[in-house]
Amino acid sequence: MDSVTRQPRPSREATELADWLQEHGNAEAANRARELADRLVEWEADVTKRACEALAVHHDIRNALTGVLGNAQLVLMGPGAEVPGVRKRLEVMIHEAERIKEISDRLHQARAALMADEGRMGERAA
Repeated sequence: MDSVTRQPRPSREATELADWLQEHGNAEAANRARELADRLVEWEADVTKRACEALAVHHDIRNALTGVLGNAQLVLMGPGAEVPGVRKRLEVMIHEAERIKEISDRLHQARAALMADEGRMGERAA
């Protein structure tokens, strides 16, 4: 994944704000900020869960591509590849399938990074 500067999660900032408010004698506002921080934690967890579920398509894509690539490569090795224009189209199919495989790998990496980030956030909350 790209090296992106990670910003603090809003829930973390809300918790820090609640602590600051408490330290400065505004208990009512601190309690409200803590309530918001708790809601944000739940929302962030839900968003992360949904994103991970959406990014979990990697395995299905790879399985389908294995069939497409294997069959295209088999046809490429057979007599059908000698039909005018067929070889070129098969090579394009294989090339594009490889591109899809790379995109699928990036989805997998994004999911792994998201899950790792969520794990780190869970450790901080504990």
